[in-house]
Amino acid sequence: MAIVKSDSDREEKGSFFFHRIDFFPEYRWKIELFFKWIKQHLKIKSFWSASENAVKTQIYIAIITYTVVAIIKAKLKLK
Repeated sequence: MAIVKSDSDREEKGSFFFHRIDFFPEYRWKIELFFKWIKQHLKIKSFWSASENAVKTQIYIAIITYTVVAIIKAKLKLK
């Protein structure tokens, strides 16, 4: 598995560098657990757009909504 990021520090257009998750098994496991938690708790059926910003925004909104609902449930002592 690899994460591809644009290298904005370089002057060459279109250059990319790779971060290999295989070299960091502890990070890979944390990432897998995070996505498993997202699938189980956040009811995201599809993403609104394929852009990185749209995906991040949708995940942030879902996490904030989940947190607010959990706080309200705790204050009202609901299950």
